[in-house]
Amino acid sequence: MKRMQAFVATAIIAMLFSTVLFVPNVRADQASIIVLADSYVKSDEPSTNKGDSSNLYTYKREYELPNERPHSTIYETWLRFNLSEIPLQATVYSITLKLHTNVSSSNTTNKVGVFLCDNNSWAEMGITWNNAPSVLDTQPLQVIGINASDEYYDFELTSALKEKSMVSLVLKTLDPTAPSQWAVFDSKEGSHAPRLIVEYAVQPRASPVDPVFTMFIVAIIVTVIILSAALALLQLRATKKRGTKKAKDTMLTHFTAKAGVDTVSPSSTHDL
Repeated sequence: MKRMQAFVATAIIAMLFSTVLFVPNVRADQASIIVLADSYVKSDEPSTNKGDSSNLYTYKREYELPNERPHSTIYETWLRFNLSEIPLQATVYSITLKLHTNVSSSNTTNKVGVFLCDNNSWAEMGITWNNAPSVLDTQPLQVIGINASDEYYDFELTSALKEKSMVSLVLKTLDPTAPSQWAVFDSKEGSHAPRLIVEYAVQPRASPVDPVFTMFIVAIIVTVIILSAALALLQLRATKKRGTKKAKDTMLTHFTAKAGVDTVSPSSTHDL
């Protein structure tokens, strides 16, 4: 009986294990997407393109000259990324802009904000201060104080970029800085190109069910049902058998006791 119970339990475990083996797993991936186009623009050279530069500058200086109105010099960095390599059915967990400052960057804090631009029509070798698209967002996606050269800085941009396939980002210095207080990043022409690090997962498409596997599962289920029924029947028979044996033993005890009484009674009378 115990062997039968162990066999049924083993069959059930085997069925559950085989089912688990065929459940598709979610695949986790990471994509490192190098910038597609980058440049910087300068307010003091409004018609000059810097698309071939190995440096990307963000800077903002305000000053006054004697007997003149206040002046400002602003440098802004433009980046464009193509996110189309991320599958449409993917679940995106994080998107991080990774930038590297080069040795020309200042070691005093330059407060840099990242802004989203919905216009992706600008050209790397054509963008200038005069023709750069307007940035409608007034609030930066994230702000980081850049204060060291030859360092990586990460801007977390998940919520703003996860639904997009092509994005333009603009880096701006938010507060006026002192002279030469540059934030200088490597461009794609430099040693460490800007990139987006995307963490995502893809649920595999459901494949047609294998007929052989289906028959295998059905056979296991039928076998378990049959074995369970057989086990129940055997238990029922064993219970009846134990009940019958107990009844017989009770009757035998009764008859034996009665026979003993009948045998003793005549002998006792004769002795009297």
